[in-house]
Amino acid sequence: MLRKLLEKTRRPGFLRDATRVLLVNVLGTVLAFLSNVLLARILGVQSYGYYIYTLTLVALIAPAVLIGLNSSVLKLVSEYTAKNEWGLLNGLFKFIGIVGLASSLCLFLAAALTVLFGDTYLDGGFTRLLAAGLVLLAITAVLVTETAALRALGYPTISQFAEVNIRHIIVISLALLVFVYTRGTFQAWHAIAANAIAGLIALAFTTYWLWKKRPIETMSHTPEMRLREWTAISLSLMFLSGSQILLRETDILMVGAFEGADAAGIYGAAVKLSSLAGFGLMVANIIVAPSIAALHARGDHQKVQRLLTTAALWSTVLAVGLSVPLVVGATLALSVFGPEFIPGTNALRLLVLGQILNATGGSVGYVLAMTGYHTQATKAFLLFVPLNIALNAILIPRIGIAGAAASTAVTKLAWNVVLVLFAVKYLRLNPSVASVFKN
Repeated sequence: MLRKLLEKTRRPGFLRDATRVLLVNVLGTVLAFLSNVLLARILGVQSYGYYIYTLTLVALIAPAVLIGLNSSVLKLVSEYTAKNEWGLLNGLFKFIGIVGLASSLCLFLAAALTVLFGDTYLDGGFTRLLAAGLVLLAITAVLVTETAALRALGYPTISQFAEVNIRHIIVISLALLVFVYTRGTFQAWHAIAANAIAGLIALAFTTYWLWKKRPIETMSHTPEMRLREWTAISLSLMFLSGSQILLRETDILMVGAFEGADAAGIYGAAVKLSSLAGFGLMVANIIVAPSIAALHARGDHQKVQRLLTTAALWSTVLAVGLSVPLVVGATLALSVFGPEFIPGTNALRLLVLGQILNATGGSVGYVLAMTGYHTQATKAFLLFVPLNIALNAILIPRIGIAGAAASTAVTKLAWNVVLVLFAVKYLRLNPSVASVFKN
């Protein structure tokens, strides 16, 4: 039966793009795993906890730095390209450059002030960690926005190669060099600084390819600026993106707050491993998001549904397949990070369950965001943020990091159900794996 379902949902264009992105992301996932294992080994559980905590805060704040442009660019570039609105596309690119430059300069200034005056209020190590985090935040915000633009233009492989592969290769290389140079006194701020340098190199690569691959028609059209419209859309999508990230990262933040840096390090390793089960959905979203926006702009409802069905099916199949070894070999997998990470075994299994539940919902968040129903999606996410916080606050003090993992799994199930119902109600589209059987 599964073979027939696969045949019904197979689309050559989707599979061709998916194969390319899949190969790049397989390599990226391997590099990310090696990077995290290396850093966990040389930092130790506590410093790795500080490192994960800082990365979580950067991921949480980054969408606000460029007022949500990382999300709106994906939607707007796809629509303008589909409608041949080259003047607006040229103006949007200029707007991205202006906002990115202004935001980066402010954060670089804040980092410089932190280095100069931070020791008065903080321990030296935390001062350097904060400064490195601010620099990484500035670079990450611009990088994810330019990466989104490349994806929207139809170059997901190039965008992922820069954002994922190049970054992790450089982080691994720099971490080893600094570890040898400091003779084993490698600290969390060194790891964050290595990420910032890697991000800067990846940003240079992305900027070059974005300039090279942007439609040549934009060169011959005067830039049209719609600042109010772009700002309004970006802010709206920023709340959606921010609430999604807050839901995703709340558990790590609250584990750190309730249990300390050691527990955050152990839980962070479990989160990194569990993300392998969500690999299929990540790849599908990279391809599907700009395609949804373009097809919706053309009014091609049936192709959108077929694309969503295909994405949901492959995401779920891969999630289940990748989850089996993670659940069975959870203790062994965590021991790779170090013996002190083994207490995260039960949390890892629960997190993997959450990834499977998330995959069954398909690209539901993206379909609402790319079709103009981001406000409804944001309201739903904002309802689940306090639920997630409440569950974490209740369960973490009682059962530790396993409570955080259980809270995450329950919340993922609830928000996917609600968002799928929204998509069916407002768009008459079913992005979940259930659409395979309906079709």
